[in-house]
Amino acid sequence: MIYGEDDIPEDAVSDRRFSQPELPLFRLPGRSAEAQDDPETYTALRIEAGAAEMHMDFAAQDAFPHDVLFDKNGGLNFRKGCYVGQEVVSRMQHRGTARRRLVHLEASEPFNTDEGVVEAGGKTAGNLGSVSGNTAMAIVRTDRIASAAGDVSVGGMPVSVTPYAWSGVSLEAAGAEPE
Repeated sequence: MIYGEDDIPEDAVSDRRFSQPELPLFRLPGRSAEAQDDPETYTALRIEAGAAEMHMDFAAQDAFPHDVLFDKNGGLNFRKGCYVGQEVVSRMQHRGTARRRLVHLEASEPFNTDEGVVEAGGKTAGNLGSVSGNTAMAIVRTDRIASAAGDVSVGGMPVSVTPYAWSGVSLEAAGAEPE
């Protein structure tokens, strides 16, 4: 259900993954019997905002928090005490070694959801996540996308790759890619 600014329920919580101030999103805990789910619209909204979800866009064991931009959207607390994987996450943050990042993809025609591999310059660069028509999100190796100079495809279909503006992620080549 969509609410105006003045009628947001008092028990609603802000979903900070949707970082566009002109389009705030709130969630209500639990399910309402009269609520009408619209998964297609929600998926399109998530793709536009860059809000990845586990099991839909990545397997839990296959992604670091940095891969899905949790370091950029408030999903990580670097002052919290101990947690599983803390050393790796902290090292990635302080050394700036995150090589995979969530990006927005756009194609001239709808994506084939059976084609899940993103290729850059003939090399596997990442995996397709959620799809909505001719837009999608994917976790990709930024170095491979940068060195491909625009030669990026999914299932042989050319796609444009854009980092989410709020993320600060760059796809500019920083040097030769290690083999």
